Amino acid sequence: MPRPRKYNNTDLLNKSMPLFWEKGYGNTSIKDLEKALNITAPSIYHAYGSKESLFLKTIDHYLIQVVEQRINQYLKSPSTPIENIKSFFLSVIEQAKPDDVKIGCLLTNTATELGVSIPEASRKIQQGLDMIKSAFHHELVRANDNQPIRTDDELEETASTLLMSYQGLLVLSRLDYSSDVLKQSTLSMLNKLEL
Repeated sequence: MPRPRKYNNTDLLNKSMPLFWEKGYGNTSIKDLEKALNITAPSIYHAYGSKESLFLKTIDHYLIQVVEQRINQYLKSPSTPIENIKSFFLSVIEQAKPDDVKIGCLLTNTATELGVSIPEASRKIQQGLDMIKSAFHHELVRANDNQPIRTDDELEETASTLLMSYQGLLVLSRLDYSSDVLKQSTLSMLNKLEL
């Protein structure tokens, strides 16, 4: 009797992530997953139990591989807190190439597509958004430590405003907006916040 094939979970999630990211949960079929993961449907069900379960594990993978990595790269850099926040925003615009498929953010796309119809996905999306907001808040606290001008409540409110603005930028980055317009609007918004 042949031995069951062993799969590398990280490798499978690395392959499922861009598929769900680009096509969304509903538009990704089991056939799509079979092709992308190079395994059969029964193997997918054996490894994950269901398409939904694979999707939830993919979101977890995205939080570590994309969200956490971006936070570490931009919002935990040795630069000034304000420069870090600007870099975090502008990286969305600067990394987009004209011929790229515009896929935005898996969290934003999923929230738009599913809302709260899959409660566990909604919880994971909130977890990711909280990670970003917390990183913004941390940088605002660092900036405020150098020149204390804001209360804790004001810092919390500004972190929420940054999160909403960042999510809006991710949505607009999927459209045919000029990168120059997005950059100018982003810098204008950040300057008006008087960070």
